Amino acid sequence: MSDSKIIELLKEACAVERGVLTIIRLDNYELLRDIYGESVGKQIREECRRIIDSFSEAEDIKACLGSEEFVVFYNNVKSRIELTEIYFHLVKAINEIIAEAAEQEYSVYTGVSMGAVMVPEQGNDYEMLFAKADRALDYVKETGGKNVAFYDFCDIDDMDVKEMSIDELSSAASSMPDENESDCGAMWVEESEYRTIHNFLDKFNDTYNSFACEIDITFNFDKDMDNKVFDEIMMVCGGKVNHTLRKSDIMTRSGYTLHLLLPEMTHQYMPGVLSRIKSGLKSVHYGDAVNIAIDSKIIGSENESPVSYNLAV
Repeated sequence: MSDSKIIELLKEACAVERGVLTIIRLDNYELLRDIYGESVGKQIREECRRIIDSFSEAEDIKACLGSEEFVVFYNNVKSRIELTEIYFHLVKAINEIIAEAAEQEYSVYTGVSMGAVMVPEQGNDYEMLFAKADRALDYVKETGGKNVAFYDFCDIDDMDVKEMSIDELSSAASSMPDENESDCGAMWVEESEYRTIHNFLDKFNDTYNSFACEIDITFNFDKDMDNKVFDEIMMVCGGKVNHTLRKSDIMTRSGYTLHLLLPEMTHQYMPGVLSRIKSGLKSVHYGDAVNIAIDSKIIGSENESPVSYNLAV
């Protein structure tokens, strides 16, 4: 099929269908080709094309963009969770074929990055949607690569609650997006979904020598505080934390604890992340009525030498 025909199909799908437009990139493809040779590089590229095809449906639209990028419109994918699962399966399969093609001669790991945009939530024009998916892909590169990021059009000004009273906190909380509907920052999921993703990441990290960071933020309230005020403060603080994270990170709430899961995060970058979270929480004026404890640890391949951080806000 010609390139022009593929573009027409993509334009039509973006205009009338509901799904996800993605750009997939092999981060280290040129290095792999230089090390293993042109023939192996071509073999890897064709195998990647086959794998992407196998993890998509017949009605999905797929095309190659040069030697190291692919564009896919997933017609039957309606949520971030679905696409994230596809992404991790793609990474696993692609690295398996690379190891086989290279015959383990070198231990070069290729990163697979994905930029995604929800359709029609972010529009119906293919060129504009492609640009957004490409920007999400750039975001992955800027934050270390080897991840999936969703483009979200958020022009919401950062809420200044530094001097808010309890009544004002209540008003602010009521204006914030619901945890399951937020389009900004980390991906909000149900607690059961969080555990499913966590278990999958555990297995993935152990198999492919990868890693992630898990952060628990626990809120301890004054015993005389009303339960409604608990929830209001939790929502405002949760929103602040959410906006400090990448769009590919995972977040849920269990009781008075926020659970965060940050894929591909090492101890090298954790202090900076924790500093941003702490600053965001401090910007919320909750006085002496709340104590907040932050516990974090590396999970995955670095479990042999675990690194943990404990902070009080």
